Amino acid sequence: ENFALMLEGIYERHSSVLVQMARGAFELRAGVQNGTINLDSYNDKHRHNHTGVLNRKKVHFDMMEETHAFLDRFYISRIGIRVLIGQYLSLRQKPVQNYIGL
Repeated sequence: ENFALMLEGIYERHSSVLVQMARGAFELRAGVQNGTINLDSYNDKHRHNHTGVLNRKKVHFDMMEETHAFLDRFYISRIGIRVLIGQYLSLRQKPVQNYIGL
């Protein structure tokens, strides 16, 4: 019973994460595009192209592979955790008459 209560708290507490992450990604993209977000550390790490020539091109949000890879892993993990918690909590509920499914 305590485990189910803990999972229910986690499920509810994290229900707004998707909206917050989408807002953050939107703000990051807008900041990168309009230049208000400084990407000097990203530029320093990626400033040479494959020939070793210094690359001074502006970083575009679409080209930030590490950021996209992190977000992909984050969302896949989050989806899996929410599905497992949702399934567990649904299976603990009392059955509803004439209803099939979760």
